[in-house]
Amino acid sequence: MEAIKQRIGYIDILKGIGISFVVFGHVTHIDVMREYIWDFHMPLFFWISGMLFNRDKYAGFRSFVAHKVNTIVLPYILFFLITFLYFAFIERHFRGGEFSIPHQLLGLIYGTYEGFHLNFNGALWFLPCLFSVELMFWAISKCKDSWGVAGLLLICFVLATLIRANNLNILPWGIHTALFAVTFYGIGFFSKEHVQQLSTRSGLTAKIFLLIGCLGVQLLCMGKYSSNIGNTTLPYIPLALCGIAVYLIISIFIRSNRLLAFLGKNSIVILAFQEQTYRALIYVVSKMLSIDTEVIRTNIFYCLVITVFTLAVIYPLIYLYNKFARKYLNVFK
Repeated sequence: MEAIKQRIGYIDILKGIGISFVVFGHVTHIDVMREYIWDFHMPLFFWISGMLFNRDKYAGFRSFVAHKVNTIVLPYILFFLITFLYFAFIERHFRGGEFSIPHQLLGLIYGTYEGFHLNFNGALWFLPCLFSVELMFWAISKCKDSWGVAGLLLICFVLATLIRANNLNILPWGIHTALFAVTFYGIGFFSKEHVQQLSTRSGLTAKIFLLIGCLGVQLLCMGKYSSNIGNTTLPYIPLALCGIAVYLIISIFIRSNRLLAFLGKNSIVILAFQEQTYRALIYVVSKMLSIDTEVIRTNIFYCLVITVFTLAVIYPLIYLYNKFARKYLNVFK
């Protein structure tokens, strides 16, 4: 039981680190920082989801889908509607660019950033894509043979590569990205026992050597591959896994941190509201200091401050979501 609590503890910390990187990576326009963060930050969340996958928790496929609709799809719809209304009535009046209101609203159904359907809140692409990944892996996991599962994951990777090569990255609900992201989900699923051994049995020296080695690979390969989850170049997978390993080990070392664990437990709310929040903060700071927004976004000090304030401003929204919204989203049994 204690091992389970410890596992959940460092996974929440890892998610907290990950969502902090997501916010900072969106705030900053410093190329080297974005390249480093984008090499692993979204694969990290698919990997974590795979590691937490447990088919035995559900009575069957219907129960599984109901749970995922309650925890992914309904929050997505809620976050979409709230941030869309904010965009339609407030943000679009001071934000640059041409955005068609009907086209953005269509994003609720289409559920992907490609085609510019989610320009007002691009980060929401993750939730429909994650839902697609969950359904894919449920089907894949019906295969009881580990090599069979690995083979099906390879087929998904090949399909994702073909889709990307033929510029068909426009499938609804991020299916084109999900075919690739399910690879990280599957690796996370197969990593369960190894991660538990790493956290409980591996010595300090082994952890440090692994951390240094993976960090070295990250730094040596940084900028050599397209830094996003839609990149199906084969070397991107081990590069992203090295980034995941670095911060997994750091999370195991930390063991307990209430702030990071809080951020991790509420990462879905932070993901949903961070773009509107940091854009508003950047706008206010640029007006107050009479400096261009790009100056703010290419200065590491400003980026760190904006990131911290973004997380702080979202705190009341986290409280409201947990206090009022979450219980009403548990619709399907």
